[in-house]
Amino acid sequence: MKFRFVQYFLTAVTTLLVTGCALNNELLRLKHAAVNGDIIVVRQLLAEHGDINVNAKDKNGNTALMHATSSGEIKIVKILLSAGSDVNAKNKRRNTALIIATLQGNVNMVDTLLNAGADVSVKNKGGYTSIKIAAENNQKEIIRLLMAAGAVDKSGRTALMFAALSGDYTTANNLLVDGVDVNAKDKIGNTALIHAASSGKIKIVKLLIRSGADVNAKNKRRSTALIIAVRSGHVAIVEALLSAEADVSVKNRSGNTALKIAGVNGQKKIARMLLQAGAVK
Repeated sequence: MKFRFVQYFLTAVTTLLVTGCALNNELLRLKHAAVNGDIIVVRQLLAEHGDINVNAKDKNGNTALMHATSSGEIKIVKILLSAGSDVNAKNKRRNTALIIATLQGNVNMVDTLLNAGADVSVKNKGGYTSIKIAAENNQKEIIRLLMAAGAVDKSGRTALMFAALSGDYTTANNLLVDGVDVNAKDKIGNTALIHAASSGKIKIVKLLIRSGADVNAKNKRRSTALIIAVRSGHVAIVEALLSAEADVSVKNRSGNTALKIAGVNGQKKIARMLLQAGAVK
């Protein structure tokens, strides 16, 4: 009886070991297939081994999705995502597939991962987010994709703010249609309208006003879009802001109103416009 029990126990252990080795082998094959772009093997493994853990990690914490991303195998990435791969899994460096794709400058991969719900706010061990990596490497298209997905740069500027600064009407309009916050502020309190006023983008200013931008929003220096536009001498923008009932009485932290700034700068036309709008000396 004792012998039979020992025999049964050894058989069970052997079965478990064989099964474990087989499973490990399948995971290893999945990893290599992901790295090498072997779509047939990936599909075969997923079809024949329904219990395979697509989110299993190697010794460095990388998943098959991360390996496929690193290798630029976008078709395999899509297959793995459909099979339940965790798009936000992190390796030991706290890099996600999105961070890896950004590091490699792979625009299509970034787009695919974002569409799968990749988290743009994740920081790796070095404190880098995808947007910080993209900004430091001047990856303009990736920056646009990330910011459209809600990422902000180190100054807290949004995609709408960048569109306002550059005068990109199409992007600004698309973002507004998608429902982004028109009155969001960066770290120093500037809104997209303030940025547009500063950079002299009159079409963007009018678009933002039509979309409900607060014309009297103040940054941390208590400057409004009107004060910024006056300081920059943008007559058309001053006119547009006044037509939208911008408050001419606001004082910035230095105690200056828009009218006082116009007077100091010798901007007679702007001064007349402000006086007609009710500004007092």
